[in-house]
Amino acid sequence: MTTPPIEPTSKAAEASPLEPGTHLRLSVLLSIVVNLAYGLPIALWPDLIWGTLAGARSSEVELLSGMRWSGAILIGWAIGGVLVLSRPKGRQTMVTTFALQFSLAAVALVVSALADEFVWADTWFVLVAIVGVGASALYLWYGRWAGREVLNA
Repeated sequence: MTTPPIEPTSKAAEASPLEPGTHLRLSVLLSIVVNLAYGLPIALWPDLIWGTLAGARSSEVELLSGMRWSGAILIGWAIGGVLVLSRPKGRQTMVTTFALQFSLAAVALVVSALADEFVWADTWFVLVAIVGVGASALYLWYGRWAGREVLNA
């Protein structure tokens, strides 16, 4: 009994059965979702995110409500992600910037947690933020690498 010959395949095809731009699109879509998930409540409903979800006291919520501008920035990043999804060709700098945004945010969250700066927030809220933003950063870097053919086309 003989075994059929094995056809040569590229390493990229073995690594992922998805087409080259799929991980890029999914990672940018993830950045849009995460930016909106944080940006909309911070900008429009700060009592909801800081008081109800994060567990801050009412006096702390009043102070944190002054951070609405940061929510607006996150909404702007989400809109930038929509622009990249609509026309990814030549947008490698923007995708790199998304990955840097999430990487630096993850580092800042970890540093703040280690410095015990989240005394106003419930532990679960901080952990979800660290894991969610950190995983998003890693996937954005991978999506940028996997979609380099699409970005450089």
